[in-house]
This record gives sequence, C-alpha cells and structure tokens, in this order.
Amino acid sequence: EWNGSAWTAVADNNTARRKVTGAGTQNAGIIFGGSVHPAASKLTETYNGTAWTEVNDLNTARMVLAGGGTQNAAVAFGGAEPSVSTKTEEWNGTSWSVGNVMGTGRTNLGGAGSQSSGIAFAGNTPSVSNATEEYSVSHIKTIEIDGV
Repeated sequence: EWNGSAWTAVADNNTARRKVTGAGTQNAGIIFGGSVHPAASKLTETYNGTAWTEVNDLNTARMVLAGGGTQNAAVAFGGAEPSVSTKTEEWNGTSWSVGNVMGTGRTNLGGAGSQSSGIAFAGNTPSVSNATEEYSVSHIKTIEIDGV
C-alpha cells in the first residue's frame, strides 16, 4: 500500500498470477483475469484493506486486459483469450455480466474511468494500436486521436 511517501507490503492475493488488471481504491480493490502460466484466467478477487477474498469469476478467461471502476462497479475489457478479444464484462459487486463489445479488440491496452464512463486506449491488435474508445453501459464509441 502507498501512504503518500512509501510502499508497505500487505496481504498477498490468493492465487499468484501475472498479466492481471484491477480497479478500486487502496482499501476496496478488485483484481481480475490474468494468467496462471500458461493459460488465461477467469479469477476475480476483492481486497478490503486487510485481506483478499476470491469471488465470482469473469465469464471469459482473459489476460493482458484492461479495466476501471470500483470494487462494486467495475468493467473489464479487451485482452487475450489467447486470441485478441473485443469482450467487455461488468461487475456489480457480486458477479460479472456481458457488456457491449469493443469496436477494436486489443491486448496490452490501458484503461481508466468507471463502469458507466470508461476509456480504453492503445495496446496491440496484434500490431501496435493508438485506438481509443469510450465505454458506457449503453454503447462503445471510437474516438479519433490526432487525426488517426
């Protein structure tokens, strides 16, 4: 955990994995997806400031995906299944449901924002991409950046 000037080691998550993403805050976080070498993972865990708890898994196992939101309202998008994915899932604090698909499937992408107003950017399609998309519960919209 970061206290504003230094990092402190806290409880480990339950299942070691890589290529995972997450959302939330220091005392109310969520991590999802990733890779339990060599396969993509569906695993989801929440953090309460003290310990990690395994909760309901993603519907589709994916690694190198992106996400945003909070522990009770997150969004997961893109990634690799192992092939490039356009899938989006929404977390309601209890379980994942299928969301609107992305216009451009990507891996290794960045994400930020909330479940109702998120953004996905950059990544690989498999070639390097500068695509940016806005996400809301009702739609996904591709945005043009620098005339690209």
